[in-house]
Amino acid sequence: MGQHFHHHMLIPTADKEIITDPKEIWIRCVREMFQFCYNNELNLVWAYLWENWYSWSHFIYWARCSSPNIIVHKTTMFIESHWRILKRDHLYKFSRPRLDLLCYIIIGKVIP
Repeated sequence: MGQHFHHHMLIPTADKEIITDPKEIWIRCVREMFQFCYNNELNLVWAYLWENWYSWSHFIYWARCSSPNIIVHKTTMFIESHWRILKRDHLYKFSRPRLDLLCYIIIGKVIP
C-alpha cells in the first residue's frame, strides 16, 4: 500500500514508464494487490481492502495520483501542528480535555 500511495502521473515507474491516466494507475494497483491476496489465499483481506481502500471512491482520497500536483505534506503533520497550537493557546490548563470543551473552544475561540 505504501508504494501505491506514492504512485503519481509525474513519477515514472520502476520500468521508467510514465502513466498519465490516474485510472490506469488505480487499475495497476488494484491488480497488484488482488494478485498478492489471491496468491496468499487472503480472501477476507482482499474483501476488506477493496471495500475500504481500493475501490475508486476510496482510492482517490488517499492516493497521490488523484491530484495533478504532487502533494508533499502529510495530513498527520498538519493535525499534530494544529493540536499543538490548541494546547498552547487554549488548553494549557487542561491535560486531558473533555470532547465537549474541545468542541466549544474550537467553535467559540479558534474559528472566529
